[in-house]
Amino acid sequence: MSENVLAFRDISFGYGERKLFEGFSLAIPEGGITAVLGPNGCGKSTLLSLAEGMLKPSCGTVLLSGTDTHALSPKERAGLIAMLPQVHRTPSMKVRDLIACGRYVHMGPFGQLDKADWDKVDEAIYLMGLDSLAERNARKLSGGERQRAFLAMTVAQGA
Repeated sequence: MSENVLAFRDISFGYGERKLFEGFSLAIPEGGITAVLGPNGCGKSTLLSLAEGMLKPSCGTVLLSGTDTHALSPKERAGLIAMLPQVHRTPSMKVRDLIACGRYVHMGPFGQLDKADWDKVDEAIYLMGLDSLAERNARKLSGGERQRAFLAMTVAQGA
């Protein structure tokens, strides 16, 4: 039996008077594919924000690999989960440097990436087919290329 990598236990959350979740529980096993489906505004993105610890439920617990997300530092959470938001601003930097931002969680005390980190960045570039775009400014990419660059950043993160 596989371990639940992500679990929501009796969580409640809402925005003001609008309740999105009340007494909601869900266990997502490791190694599978889970789809979260629903109409616009039903709370799919909010559920993911609760999972990554950006939002805190008003009651209940969200567990990542058995640990309450709010007992972890942001850096520890980043080592366990990576999320690509629907909308993001693209910084003015080379695509390779943008992808390297995914290695933040692995940086040493002086904020430097080592050879192993750059190897992970290069691997993500290769996997996402961005070899020919790695030295371009990320703001100059098409919408689809930009999405692939941000996805490569989450791959490089290694969560």
